[in-house]
Amino acid sequence: TVPFSISNPVNITRNVTPPAVTAVEPGGVLGPFSMTETNNGGCEVQFNVQWYVVKPDGTSVFFDQRSATLAAGQTLTHEHVFPIPSSSGPGDFVLGILATDASGNQIAHNSFGFTVLEIP
Repeated sequence: TVPFSISNPVNITRNVTPPAVTAVEPGGVLGPFSMTETNNGGCEVQFNVQWYVVKPDGTSVFFDQRSATLAAGQTLTHEHVFPIPSSSGPGDFVLGILATDASGNQIAHNSFGFTVLEIP
């Protein structure tokens, strides 16, 4: 693993394909949706991934940060689902996925909106 520096920048691309249905009831599941990450550089890189949700009132909830590693030239595609708590209120939300290097510098950021429906 080569450390991050100006002379050795992280060159990761990430594409997120939102789910076909972005409206879900409380207690339901958003997804599946896919994420593809590619290390475009010539050496293995380690980075941190953190998911978050922006609620209708503008406040954000951040989830545990996790580390990830991609070998030089490696592409990974994986599917995810996101469970919606049964206590969630209705409204428009944003699900975001942030990737940072070891110093906390942003190297990738993706997000998409979803709606939690009101239960009659």
